[in-house]
Amino acid sequence: MFDMNNHKKQPIINLIINTSNIQSLPLPENE
Repeated sequence: MFDMNNHKKQPIINLIINTSNIQSLPLPENE
């Protein structure tokens, strides 16, 4: 799914994934 063109966007994707993980952790109310 990650091709060379997406490689430039990888930091942004990483940030989104990190944000997703961070939001997923401290939100027990979301369950």
